[in-house]
Amino acid sequence: MPVFRPKRFEQILPQMIAKVVTRTDLSDVSDSSVVKHILAAAARQDDEQYYQMSLLLQIFSIDTATGEDLDERAREIQPGDLERYPATKASGNLQFSRAGTSGTVSLPAGIRCKTAGGVFFVTTAAGSISDGSSTSGLIPAIAEEPGADGNVTSGTIVKFATKPAGVDAVTNPSPFAYGADEETDDAFRSRIKDYIASLPRSTVQALEFGVLGAQDPDTGATILFSKAVEDSVNRGYVTVYVDDGTGSAESTEAVTGEKVTEGLGGGGGDGAIGGEEVLSLDYGALKDTISPALTSSTRGVLTGGYYYDSSFDYWINPASGQINFAPALSAGEEIDADYTRYTGLLALAQKIIDGDPNDRLNYPGIRAAGVLVQAKTPQVLIQNITVSVTISEGYDDATVEDEVVEAIKEYVNALGISGDMLIATLYRRIMGVAGVYNCLISSPASDVILLDDQMARTTDGNITVN
Repeated sequence: MPVFRPKRFEQILPQMIAKVVTRTDLSDVSDSSVVKHILAAAARQDDEQYYQMSLLLQIFSIDTATGEDLDERAREIQPGDLERYPATKASGNLQFSRAGTSGTVSLPAGIRCKTAGGVFFVTTAAGSISDGSSTSGLIPAIAEEPGADGNVTSGTIVKFATKPAGVDAVTNPSPFAYGADEETDDAFRSRIKDYIASLPRSTVQALEFGVLGAQDPDTGATILFSKAVEDSVNRGYVTVYVDDGTGSAESTEAVTGEKVTEGLGGGGGDGAIGGEEVLSLDYGALKDTISPALTSSTRGVLTGGYYYDSSFDYWINPASGQINFAPALSAGEEIDADYTRYTGLLALAQKIIDGDPNDRLNYPGIRAAGVLVQAKTPQVLIQNITVSVTISEGYDDATVEDEVVEAIKEYVNALGISGDMLIATLYRRIMGVAGVYNCLISSPASDVILLDDQMARTTDGNITVN
């Protein structure tokens, strides 16, 4: 196979002179001769052409292209599918508090808070301070502006843009993380290669990679971790666990009184024509741990669930929302449905996996026919960690202990789905804190090994440093 080998001026000129001398009667090729000046001019032009051709080779190679040239190579591989990740917003949880405890304070989504340095954050879900309590639960929030500047340590988001009624203070018990600047050339190049390797779709790698980096247009949350797990007993059933790094990516919505037979025209209205065996709910991405309820106008409450059973009146595909009836519906029969569906990142992940029949250009789907793939969030295991530290002379004990807590949280809260928490790594992170002379971890007593559907996280209240 031919190989392009660029030449330099110092190589080209001697070869030109040698050919002229051997093929003509010219012999004066001294530095002052006209012939050598002409040959030198031609050699320099050839040198420049070789250089320009080498640059062309670089910009057309994934391994050497940079900037906009690398973006072009990605578009050539898969138009519309491979794009450089933009800067992402940091995410975490906020906790609101008040001086009293009486009454319930509602906390709508969209509350703007900030650090002392003026980095703004906004809540993405509603919450409340319950009657009898002075603090709210953890409420997910994201930075208003994308980029690494939104990655702030715990206890630094303490101000309001506009203080909500009935609330006195706000804080972030854990650091905000996962904010990132625009994807670098090296990271994008690596992702392009991973994408190419995942092109046989519906492989585990393709399912994991296909949802990674997807961003919810409503909240700005991004899927930062994904893990595909195939059922080892029931082949063809796969779960893709996704998370945005906070451990609280799940959001749901209750759907009540949906008329499944609406518009069918049976009986002159919303009844079945008769013989229908397959209908669909308005939404897919159903939460299968909450039982659905289907009611027939003629048979009352139907028996069924999310998986096939020969004794059921129906079963629902939880990914697509397709309902399979057995026996078929009778003429004029109306069906009402109550169920709970995933929203936000889980609904987005499910749409990427299954594809959108109304938007195949942007959502072609990555699931193979006949395979049931569900998007879910992993089980979050809060880790309790106790460590004794010996502090070197000249260091403030409280400052060092606070930094140890931060080092532990940075390690644990960056672990991905099924990422094991290793004692050796905990020791290394703690000993890397300036001022720590020695340390002893008493809890956990050994490595914490997680299952495929689990993810480790921790907070200030779960870490004891003394």
